Amino acid sequence: MAVQTTFDRPRKLAGYDFYNQILGSPKLIVAPMVDQSELAWRILSRRYCAQLCYTPMINAKMFSPPSAHAYRAQAFNTSCLEEG
Repeated sequence: MAVQTTFDRPRKLAGYDFYNQILGSPKLIVAPMVDQSELAWRILSRRYCAQLCYTPMINAKMFSPPSAHAYRAQAFNTSCLEEG
């Protein structure tokens, strides 16, 4: 088993470096809004050229139980090319 040192790990990017190298310098960003950031809003935002769309905050108690399938399907849908 190889031991990984801090020198083996890539440097964590922050600030402008993260924005530029990881996100690709998006210019049109849609930020979360109360009751307006659901899947349909994010798909519509991307259709009109938003380059980065955030998801709303998720209530873990509503999202995690097996009975929450309908809530998860409404909030995220990878079949519609939503990264989730």
